[in-house]
Amino acid sequence: MIDMKIFLGPAGNCATAEDRTTLGSFKRVNELGLNCQEIEFVRKVYITEKTAPEIRDRARELGINLTTHAPYAINLCSNAKSIVENSKRMILETLKISEMIKSECVATHIAYYSGLTPEQTIEKLKSNLKDIFDKMK
Repeated sequence: MIDMKIFLGPAGNCATAEDRTTLGSFKRVNELGLNCQEIEFVRKVYITEKTAPEIRDRARELGINLTTHAPYAINLCSNAKSIVENSKRMILETLKISEMIKSECVATHIAYYSGLTPEQTIEKLKSNLKDIFDKMK
């Protein structure tokens, strides 16, 4: 027998919540008997260090496990240095807030080929991910 707990909830704020904020979504998720919500940072990391404790505490009160999704405009293999640096910043911001709200995991789509071969892509990713991991320390 497998001993596993299943978590069910929306990706992003609950579409049927009367209050469309993250806190309002938690209320609706709880009303629906769900136990999880992915916090989607679609365009930017919108939770701040100031609001993170309230979000963390409310989710805990309602028994809602949290996961997060980094913004979608990330490309660690872009030919434009500014895009790569901005992507690193968004990933680091997502990780920081995710830790503050006690997110169980973080999802991100880190790159696309940008005209590179698969081998070149892997090498560029290794370098850029190492930089992110070094900054995380």
